[in-house]
Amino acid sequence: MILAIIQVRTSSSRLPGKALLPVLGRPMLSWVIERVTLARTVKRIVVATTDEPDDDPIAALCRREHVECFRGSRDDVVDRFYQCAARYSPLGVLRITADCPLIDPGIIDMVVNRFLSTNGELDLVSNDGDTYPDGLDAGIYSFRALERIFRESTLRSDREHITPYIWTHPDLFSVEVIPCAQNLSRYRLTVDYQEDFELVSKVYEALYPENPAFAWTEVIRFLDEHPEVFALNSSHTRNEGYRESLKQESPQKDELLEGLREEPVDGSFRR
Repeated sequence: MILAIIQVRTSSSRLPGKALLPVLGRPMLSWVIERVTLARTVKRIVVATTDEPDDDPIAALCRREHVECFRGSRDDVVDRFYQCAARYSPLGVLRITADCPLIDPGIIDMVVNRFLSTNGELDLVSNDGDTYPDGLDAGIYSFRALERIFRESTLRSDREHITPYIWTHPDLFSVEVIPCAQNLSRYRLTVDYQEDFELVSKVYEALYPENPAFAWTEVIRFLDEHPEVFALNSSHTRNEGYRESLKQESPQKDELLEGLREEPVDGSFRR
């Protein structure tokens, strides 16, 4: 069974409450749920949020959407993610973050089908964040890999994010990253700032009425045809949250921070 976990909390430092901001009259999280539901390979969807009172509205939205909701640690994301997955004993766990309202069901099916084709032998299959637009990140983990990350990772930067422990311990995990046919990393489709939200809103307003299941390639075409929309968030960089986690750790992490590439894979940095 393939389980999709949508990771979300309202206490974003850059754009608080962004998951509940309205796009075409519906909370952004509702659109993420709808897009994941369109993936043919996903058999079950759970929203994983925190047990903080601030996230009660997330739980209420899940009840309205008839989607399962798991609540756990606010800062220990690895614990929350693992404890959620452990309830279902899945073969693979697809991680989607709620700041990606343009997540594409075709990309989800691509990475899941590749994972299934190996009978679950790979620990992680993801699309390549070096070449795909930021905001289309889809990664599927073997449950055994999640167990290992849960048991062994100790650093704050590893516990606040799911994938860094894999990239910093390449000898422990088998990973496959699927590249895009061309480098489209200049496009930013994630939502961390108000400018990101404005871009996503304009995309939905333009594409959803004509085709509710619009593909990510249609988004790129729209941005190419409307450079003023593309320019809205072009000044922002990727994965500032992870960089902040590293800065708050011991000086030993300075070397890692300096050695990180600007382009991440599946929401995490690679060497």
